[in-house]
This record gives sequence, C-alpha cells and structure tokens, in this order.
Amino acid sequence: MDSLSEVWSEVETLLSDGISLIPVRDKDEEISGRNHLKKEPYFGWKKYQSEIITKDQLWKDIEKAKTNAVAIICGKVSGNLEVIDIDVKHWSGIDGRLFSDLNAIYPDLFNSLRIHKTPSGGFHILYRISDSGPEGNLKLATKEGQKRAGIETRGEGGYVVAPPSLGYSIHFNNPIPLITKAERDSLITICRSYNEVIKIQKPFVPSKSDNQYYSENPWDHFNNSDQAPTVLVDYGGWKFLNESNNFMYFTRPGKEVGVSASYNKLKRVFYIFTSSTEFEPDSGYLPASVLSILKFAGDKKKTFWYLVEQGYGKIKAEVEVRLVEKAAMYGTPLPKNASAEAQDAYIIASASIDERYPAGVFWREHKKKISISREGIYHCAAHYQFVTYNQELYQIDGFKVIQRTPRYLWDTLKSYIQEEDLFLYEAIANSFEAFVQTCGDYTISRLPELDESRLLKSTKYISYKFFQNGWATIKSLQPPSIEPYPIPLGQLIFEHQIAPRDYQTITQEEIEDSMYYKFLDLCVGHNIYVFQCIGYLIHEYKDEDMGYIIVLTEQCEDPKQGGGSGKNIFASLLGHSTTFKNIPGTQVQFDEKFLQSWNYERILSISDVPKKFDFVFLKELSSGSGMLKKLFQNQQTVPVQKMPKFIISTNFSYEVSDGGIRRRIRPIEFTDFFTRCGGVNEHFGAMFPSDWNQYEWLAYDNICIKSIQSYLVVKGKLPDKVLTDGGWTKQFDQSHMQATREFIQENWHNWKNNFISNDTFKVLYEKFCNENGINHQFRLTSFRINKALSEWATHHGFIFDKDAKGRNTFALEERGREFIEISPF
Repeated sequence: MDSLSEVWSEVETLLSDGISLIPVRDKDEEISGRNHLKKEPYFGWKKYQSEIITKDQLWKDIEKAKTNAVAIICGKVSGNLEVIDIDVKHWSGIDGRLFSDLNAIYPDLFNSLRIHKTPSGGFHILYRISDSGPEGNLKLATKEGQKRAGIETRGEGGYVVAPPSLGYSIHFNNPIPLITKAERDSLITICRSYNEVIKIQKPFVPSKSDNQYYSENPWDHFNNSDQAPTVLVDYGGWKFLNESNNFMYFTRPGKEVGVSASYNKLKRVFYIFTSSTEFEPDSGYLPASVLSILKFAGDKKKTFWYLVEQGYGKIKAEVEVRLVEKAAMYGTPLPKNASAEAQDAYIIASASIDERYPAGVFWREHKKKISISREGIYHCAAHYQFVTYNQELYQIDGFKVIQRTPRYLWDTLKSYIQEEDLFLYEAIANSFEAFVQTCGDYTISRLPELDESRLLKSTKYISYKFFQNGWATIKSLQPPSIEPYPIPLGQLIFEHQIAPRDYQTITQEEIEDSMYYKFLDLCVGHNIYVFQCIGYLIHEYKDEDMGYIIVLTEQCEDPKQGGGSGKNIFASLLGHSTTFKNIPGTQVQFDEKFLQSWNYERILSISDVPKKFDFVFLKELSSGSGMLKKLFQNQQTVPVQKMPKFIISTNFSYEVSDGGIRRRIRPIEFTDFFTRCGGVNEHFGAMFPSDWNQYEWLAYDNICIKSIQSYLVVKGKLPDKVLTDGGWTKQFDQSHMQATREFIQENWHNWKNNFISNDTFKVLYEKFCNENGINHQFRLTSFRINKALSEWATHHGFIFDKDAKGRNTFALEERGREFIEISPF
C-alpha cells in the first residue's frame, strides 16, 4: 500500500490541473455486516461531480477514511475529461491490438494521449474534449463469450483510480491532452470496431432450394470474396481511411475525416457507427447486406440476381451436370456463376445437341413438367421451311413450294423429338399432342408468310410453264425455250405448277394428228380467236385490263337441243395446264360466299348455269378485286392479280345488259357434233384425258403453249366475237322472248325499208299476241319492243328509227317506226 505522502504529490498535480478527486477504499472492508470493496468511494461523492474538492478538504477526508487511495472524477467538472478503460482481465491482448491500430491510424493523436496502467495490466487513456461534454459511461467492445466489456469509457458520472494509488502507474506521462469531439469520436469508433458482441443485422437466409443448388450461395460467396471489404467504397461512395492487421476503416460520404465504419477482416463484418447514412448506427452488416442496401434499397431478389450475374455462388457439382444438360438442350446460356469446368462441358454438350437438334427444341422441362414453347415451334417449323400462302400451309423444298396438310407439319415436328429416355419422350410427345389439339390451327396461322418476291411469276408478256424435265419460257414471237431445273437466282415455283410429264416440241403434223387438236376442230373449230381464249385462260398473269368472262355456249337456237357438245370437257382440260376449279351453276350464291369454295385456282369454271344467270355480278369480279369469306376465317380482299379468270358454260345464252358486260364477255360457241354422235368419249373411243398416251399429252402441251403465244401477240386484248346466227337467235330469244322474234320475222318482209305508223304497229302486235295466246302480262312494253327491234335491225344490216315521221292518207303527219337498210358503199 502506498503511503499518503507518496500519493499526495500526484494529488496536488491533479488538483492543480483542474481535476476533481475523491478518496476511495484501498482495501476490502466489512462494516456493520456490509461488505465494501476496494476502490469504492467514501462518503457521498455526488457533490464533487459538479465542483472540485479543496486540497484541505481532500486531506481531511483521506485522514478520516484512513485510506491512501484517491480517484479521478470524469466529466464536465474535470474539464470535460473522459477515460477509455482497457480491461485485459476480460480480453487478454486487446491492449496491444488497440495501441497498434491507434498508432498506425492516428500516430500524432496517439502519442499525445496520457495513459495510466492498472494493477491488472490494463490501461486508462485520458483526454479532455474541447468542444463537447463527454457522454456517460459507455461499453465499447466486448469479447465474444464474455459478459464484461473489455473496452469501455468513464465519462459523466464515472471515475477511475489515480496513480500511484493501489498500484496504478503512469504509462505515458503526457499532460492530459485537449482534443476535438471529432478526434474523440475517432478514438471511440476504433475501440468499438473491436466489439465482438454486436447486433448484426439479419443476414439473407438462403432458401431450401438455394441450399440444394449451391455449395456456397451467392450471399456467402460475396461475403467471402475479395470485393467484400471494399463494398462501401465501390457502391456507396465511402472513402477508405486506413487499415490495420484486423480492421479496415472508412469515412462516410460528406465527411472528410474520421472513422464512420470499420470492417473486421476476421469476422468479415462491417460495423457502422454513424447515424447519418441509410444504415442503422452501432450495428453490424455482412457485406452482401451492405451491397443490397446501397445498390438495391434492400431488395433481396434484385441483389440475388445481381450477384449471380457477377458470378457469385458456387453451384454443386451434381447440379451443374444437370444444368449443363438443360442449358445445352434449350439453347440457353449457363448462369454467370457456373464453374469453368461447367462452361467447358457446356460447349461440348451444345455441339452434340446442335447436331441432334439443329433447330433447337420446342419443349421445356421444369420441375418434372413439360411445357411446349410456341416460339420454339415457330423456330423449328422455320428450320423445315414451313410457310403460309393465301392462308394455306406450304413447305419450301429446294426450288419447290409444296402444299402441306396440318397433319404433315405436326408429324414432321413430332418426329423431331429424339429422346432416348422413353419416359421423357412420352412426356414430351403427350404435351406436344395436347398443344396441337388446343393451339394447332392458330399456330399455323402465325407461321411466316411466303415471300412472294421469290416466286417466278408470269408477266403480262412472258409466260412460264413447268414440266418434269424443265421449265419453259413463252414469248409471243419466239419459240419456247426449255431450261433444266433448278430455277435460277433462288426463285421458287409451286409444286402444283409442275405438270406430271416431260415436254418437247413436236411438229405441226403431229399436233394435228392428236385427239385434242381434233376435239377442238370438231367442237369449236380451228380459229385464232379460240386459241387466244385458251391462251388467255391458261396464262397465269392477270390485271385490270384482262377482266374477260369466257362464256361457253352452243350454236343451236333451241337450248333444249343442246348439251353434250363438249363444253365441260373443254373447260376441265384447261386444268391440266393451270389450276382449275369448277362450281355447278346451281350452287352459286351471289353474295360474299360466292368465292367460298374457290382456293385461289387460276380458272374458276361455273358449269351448266341456268337461263337467268346474273352476269352483272361477275362484272367487277372479273376485272377488279373481290371479297373472300372462308368458313371460320375473317373476310379478306383478294387483289385483282390473284382473282380467277372466269369460264361460264351454259346450254342457254347470255344477256348483254350494259356496256360493261359487253366489253367483258367473250363467247365460244360449240357445234352440235358431239351432241349428235353421243359424246366426246364415244366419238374417240377413249376417255378424255385419262386414256391419253405420252404423245397425246405432248400434243396437248404444244397446243397450249402455241395458244399462249397467240394470246401474247394481242398483248392482253381479246378481240370481239360475233355470234353465229344460231347463237345470236338463241341470245335474242333469251333476251326478248321467242314470241317477239316470231312476231318480227312474220312482219319483217313488209317492214324493211318502209314506214310503219305506231297505230298500225300496235294493231299488228295485238293481233299477233291474241292469235298466239300471249297474255297481257307477257306482252312487251313499247320500250322493250323498241330495244328488240333495234337489235334485230342492227344484226340484219338495218338502221332502226323508233321516232320516224310519215303522212297518212289525209296528208297528216304521224309518228311511227322505220327500218332503213345500211348501204355497203
């Protein structure tokens, strides 16, 4: 025990420095059954927390207490004195680590501090704060597993034993320094950085699936990475201050000096001290938590995927094997955190998959469930070059465009599934079949449309025909040229355009000896007009100037005596040189459903139309666009270039109701030859054309090509055609009634070059109707009968004047009709 005289010298020094002192016990004592511990103050000392004891009073109190120990009262009373107490009893070795760090980071400040040493080997660091009063006693750092703090402060309301009392000694005999609040806070912060018993903000907890997936999840991988210590600097704009063996120290943004946070290298934890940031003060944070707060406002999901993208997270080896297989199968990249070994394996697996599935796969497996990817279907269908054209399914095969059924597409894609695992194959196939059942038609409708610019198409003055041995280019005044396949310049043709036979040029004599040539001669005669009509129909090109309606009729006057003349065979034979569709006239609907059964064939034939067929309905369709409404499909506009060329066959004739119909209709009249001999097949003793041999087909193709050339000569303009007398008579009867013709014929001899008054004409007509039993409802009006008379006169070379003037027997002027023969000169 030190003597009072030994202690008193230091007491006087402290008192002279403005330090408040009190006597404390220098030994443990028991008084009146109560234990009093060494270093415990005598008497009441609260008074001396606000005023400094006098030297005399302190001497008296020491003598009265019979002690040689005194203590220093901290706080405002002693000039804002604060003491950092380092207790090595509760944390062995913490003193050396702390002094080393303080000397490394703040050497000037550290060397100015006054330091006392305690009897147990600990230390007291003394300093005064110039611009702030000290806080109360603070626990700064506690070793993990200990209840008592290893580093704490004594501030307002605290005291420490003064050397040389009780074995305390002076370690650094510096005057008690006066430091700033900022310097004090830096000292405190460094001390706190050692705290091992801190509140660490709840770290990110990996999910069960993450634990099954990762050997080290992305959070932990980042926490253990080289980037972890610098996350405050890299993502938050903090400044690195300094570091020691165990700690790194940082200054927050907006602050130039001082420690705002530390990073414990051993614990790999940030300790945030400041309250001026997005972090909770006096809290610990793992690096991944710091990253999440700084970059993603604490959003775990975004942070997780960011870490994965940055390559964090070590995937289990067995998981990577499956991952490589799926990624290679589905053409997806491996995650950025896959190992180098997995990346190498992925390259090898991808090459193998590319060889087996060159278009990728259209199925996905997730959690043992198979789903079908519509985009995958599109990609695979594109690999096999499936396209749509005019809302129908096609496939490009080399230079040919082949029409396919939906089943062909789905069978092709199903055969693409080549999984050796039978259970996996069955699961994929079942999902595929279900997809086809529910989404098949729609998926086909979404396939890419055929690029029409790639098609080799006929133009107005050039026609192309395709055969098995090559393709023919047909021009008006040049012999056709036949070229071998493939089509040049990557152009395409439809497979149905290729005739199932070879082509070669034969002589005119060989042509004339063929059945087709003889058939044409017998039914319609050999004339350039008929060949031009055939050429027009089988030439694939069409525009607004080529809107003709080819009407197949008969020369006989009486429709009842017609039929069997070869009209339908004539029309159907054209279907062997171009696409052809026939609709019975009884099934025609004159509305938006008119084209419903048509499927973009070049020729649309309407056979056996009735007497009152509506030719006016075809006027716009023949030279313009048309509306097409298919079952279960939206209505669409078909441009004139794709509209069909029309053939109308009838046992009757046609009415020319206006100039538009007159300009469009081109008739072909059939003789009664085949009607009289029992039909085409009966005459030739062969079925047309199923019994034709190769020679007959060569003749047919030569005739077709010559017909196209004849048509190209007139540059898309078919000449007008005058009906035969029989055909004209039938047309007249159909337009104006047979009785009208008979009335005119009965009087024609007397009317020619004569004036007939209206009264006389009326009497004649009423007499005729009465004699022939024609009811009033069937008698023609003056307008209609004048129209009939005009047509009759024109056909017979006369001019008809319906408003002629004459004089009667009483020399009075009267109105009437007059027929004046047209002079040939």
